[in-house]
Parts: sequence; structure tokens; C-alpha cells
Amino acid sequence: MIDLSKAKSQIVFCMFSIIMFIIGPFTCLADETASIATGALHGTITDNETSKPIADVRIEAGNFVTYSESNGYFRFSFIPEGTYNIAVIAHLYKLRLVRDIYIKENKTFELNLSLKRNHQPHVFTGSASMITCKSAMFNGSVHPNGYPTTAFFEYGRSRAYGMKTRYINAGRSLDPVSVNIAVDSLVPETTYHYRLVALNNDGTTYGKDQTFVTDVPILDITQFSAIALPSGKSIIRPFTIRNMGCGPLDFHLTVSDAYALSPNQSNKTFSGIVIPEISDGTIDAGLSRSIAFTYTAKSLPYGDYQVDLAIDHNALNYPNPLVLHIPIQITSPKITVLPKQFKFVVQKGNIKKDSVTIVNTGNTDLKWHMNVRGQATTHDRYPLHYYMPRSKDDIDDRTGSTIANNYGGPDRFGYMWSDNHAESGPAYDWVEISRSGEKITNIKDDAYVGPFDIGFSFPFYGHHYDHFYVSSNGFIGFGPSTDYASHSNMPIPAEKTPNSFIAALWDDLSPDDGAIYYYSRSNKLIVQFEKMKKYPQNGLATFQIILDPNGSIHMQYKTIHTDFNTNSCTVGIENNDGSDGLEVAFNINYLQEKWPFVLNPIAAHG
Repeated sequence: MIDLSKAKSQIVFCMFSIIMFIIGPFTCLADETASIATGALHGTITDNETSKPIADVRIEAGNFVTYSESNGYFRFSFIPEGTYNIAVIAHLYKLRLVRDIYIKENKTFELNLSLKRNHQPHVFTGSASMITCKSAMFNGSVHPNGYPTTAFFEYGRSRAYGMKTRYINAGRSLDPVSVNIAVDSLVPETTYHYRLVALNNDGTTYGKDQTFVTDVPILDITQFSAIALPSGKSIIRPFTIRNMGCGPLDFHLTVSDAYALSPNQSNKTFSGIVIPEISDGTIDAGLSRSIAFTYTAKSLPYGDYQVDLAIDHNALNYPNPLVLHIPIQITSPKITVLPKQFKFVVQKGNIKKDSVTIVNTGNTDLKWHMNVRGQATTHDRYPLHYYMPRSKDDIDDRTGSTIANNYGGPDRFGYMWSDNHAESGPAYDWVEISRSGEKITNIKDDAYVGPFDIGFSFPFYGHHYDHFYVSSNGFIGFGPSTDYASHSNMPIPAEKTPNSFIAALWDDLSPDDGAIYYYSRSNKLIVQFEKMKKYPQNGLATFQIILDPNGSIHMQYKTIHTDFNTNSCTVGIENNDGSDGLEVAFNINYLQEKWPFVLNPIAAHG
């Protein structure tokens, strides 16, 4: 289009031939000009209702364009003679079209026009919110332009839409009105198109198309409660993230340093206090992920701390990132015992009472356990020849000490023993392992085999043992295995080898007519001596040694034939150098059928 509001009435044309342009230079002369017949068109544009002038109105006459001034006046000064359709376009007004206006040469045509305001609503389609797997909130705004207006959203899986919401009354405001309508019964994991539609007596307006997807993960988390962390210790606690939505939930975890909440430590931070098992992942719809968090006190002073956990995610129901606060309290009990120690003597059959005061001055619960240790009993000392080795055919005339009670000890380490006649003594509970256990097939008379796996770390006189040896002469040991094949029993303790053993029935025995089995598991070791024959007699004995991970030692005797003499055997335990041990019986008739007893370090008595 050509703006002729300031055009001249004479137009100069330069005519030339393509052939002339190619062949050589040409000249455009003023005397070759031609005249065009022109006229003028002018007028004023006003408001139909107020008669006020309207500025910046666009007036189109064919290909010629001009604009109205602030007083509503417009003018085409030089416009070629002819017939024109005049279009008048103004913001907030309806289009005005005047047809067949004829412009004559050297004449001015006056055209005054009034425009009618356009009250057709304006609309804006906003973003959807509150999106779930099956619902969403449509948002937008309507400008009613002063006319009563209604509005609704149309939506569907394509631009054809096909569904619409309820109608709402947007009123007749001259200002924008917010429109928010919730929809439900949507299909999960589906892309939807939607737009806002508004209508009044001046027309219908369709908003811009928008889309959203119901592929929406929904984040659900467990809140952190205060973590009580003992000083210098570490604990592990689970933290669970759930996806309650219908799309994959992506997450990334960032853990801050711990910072002190106490005023006197407010500027201090500590790294590596909270460590998650993983830092990121994806959780499918309807599933959850439990993440192990390790809390390490390290050398943190006592007091209150906080760690911030930032969760970056793609869910819509929480801010991103979501920041959670983990409160941590470094705790420690502090024990005071009054009196610090006391001693007393109680005669057999009597009761003596005393009191101990235990005070916890720390900032967390105190768990305590009391062991009452008796004064170590004096080891029976026997004549020197009792400790000398004897040949198989020697007559054993040694006699041990009489057992006055159904219990004994402690030795210097703290082991005590009791049988089933003692108060709170053990019950006879035979555990048959001849079918479930491993049979030792390569053991001979006056021999030992091993090592075998205990199945756990067994505490014995301050050492921990993972393996054991089996002697054919009624005992097991933990090594060194020197003299583990010895048939010549001795009192306990004895610095002479063997040492580091548990003797259930140490005597000159033979497995030739019987068998030895062991059953090794993570919570128990059972060694079963089955139908052991005593040289040179014919009687048989069946007995067991049972070890527990807490250090307890049980011995049980299933059968002891009447012609099996028990007054030449040793029963008891001894440490690794023979300096300490607890003798239950030596060369006396103590053992009986269906007879149990137990040996415990004092710590295991708890």
C-alpha cells in the first residue's frame, strides 16, 4: 500500500526497453513525464456513543493508507481518480466498511464516520494447574468489555476438543475477570488440549490453545523426627519416598553440612554427618523407595544440630526443590555410681542386702547392666605326681576334691558353673545331631582332628576363636593342639599341656565302637560324643558340649552305663597357658545320666 497523504500530483515515469538496457546507456528526461488525474479524500472519525474524536484510526482506501490525528481528522491529499472501498479500523471498535466512494479529479470528497464500540469479549487462556492423574484446574481470564458475558473451557485429546466445562457468568466488567474451572474424570498419562471461550451479544472469542499432560508424579515423603545420636557412634535410619501419582517420579538428593543450633556454635558447620545410600533415582507410579541414611556423630560436641535435605523432583504438588530439615541431637549418658565399690561376705544359706545408687547426669537414657563378681576361689592344689603323665595300663589312684555344692567358681577370669540342682540351674535338653550333624570319620584312639569351623567367633578367657579341635579322649580345644591326643587326664588348671580346652569327660576313651559328630551354625556349636568306650572297661557314655556365641558352655550327659567308671576323668575348662581354669570334677563320681551343667563368664550371666 502507498501512503498518499503527502504525495505529489505529478508522477515521473522512466521508460526504457530491456534491449536498450542491455545494449547501452540510457537517459531519463524530464520532458518525458506524464500527468495522472488525482483528487482528495478527508473527514473526521468519532465515537458513535460519545461523538468524541478517535485518534490513530487506520483508514484504508484501496492500496492507500492513512491514520487519524488526535482530533479525529484524516486526509488523502492526492489520490488517483476512481472508485474505492473505504475500511476504517480502530482498537476496541467494530470494523466500518464504506463501499463505492468515487474520487473525482481535482475534487475533495468529505467522509465523516462514526464508529461503534466493539463489546465482543477478549480472552486469555492460562496454564493448567493442580494437575493430577485424573483431574486438573483450567485457568484464564475474560475481558467482558462492559457487556454481559459467559465463558467456558473446551477440551479434549486434540484441537477438535469435543468436551466442554460448565458455563460461568463473567459479568459485564470493564476489567479482566479470572476464570478457573476444575475438571475431573480425565484419563491418566494423556495429553489434553484446552482453550477458553467467551461470548456476549457482540460475538464469540476463542482463546489460544494450551496443552497439559496427566503424566503426573505425586511426591509423598516421611517427615524427619529428631535423631538422637550417641556421641562417637553411627546409626542407620530409613527415609521413604513414595510416588502416589501416575508418571515416573525423578528425584535427586542434596545433603548440607550439619550446622549447630546452639548460640555459642552458630558459625560452625560439620561435613559428612548425614550420608544417604543413594543420591538420585526414579520411582514408578504407585511405588516407593526406602533409602538408608547413615548418621555419624564423629567428634561432634554434645548439642543440637540441623542438616538440610534438598529434594529436586518433577512432581507438581511440592515446591522444587523441596527442602526438609533433619534435627540431630548428639547425646550421651553419664553415669555416677555410689558407692564406687563395696565388699561383703555371705554365708551359705544366708541373705545380705545392700543398695547401690545409679545416677544419670547425661542428656540421653542410660542403659546399664550389673555384674556381681565373687572373689576368685583358690584353685585346688594337688600333689605334684597328679600332674604327671600316666601310661594306659597304670592304675589311677588319684582322688580329687569333693564337690560340696551344685555350683562353683569363679576362677580368676570370672567363670562360674552350676548344674540342674542349683537355683536357676540349667535344664537337661538333649539335642540329637547324629542325623543333622557332620560325622568325624578320620579320628582314631588317642588322637585328635581339626581344626573345624565353629560357625561364629567364640569368646573364651578373653580371646575369640573361630575354629576348634576334637580329641578322642572327651574334650575339645582351641589350640595350640599340643597333647590334645593325651589320654592321661590332669587336674585343672595345669601349666602342663594340653591347654585351652573344654573337657566334658577327659579320660582314656575310644571312638572305635561309637562316633563323634559336630553341628556348626551361626548361633550354636554342638559336639556329640556317641557311645564312647573307656579303656579297659566295656561301659559306654554319650555326652555333648554346646557352645553359644555369648560365651556360655553347656555340657549334657545322655547315657553313662553302670560299668563306665567316672571316678578317673576330668571335667572343666582351662585357658591358653594353664594359668587359670575352672575345675568341675577330677577323679570323683559326679557325673550322672540325664545330667546337665553350664559354665558362664560372669558377663554372660546378665
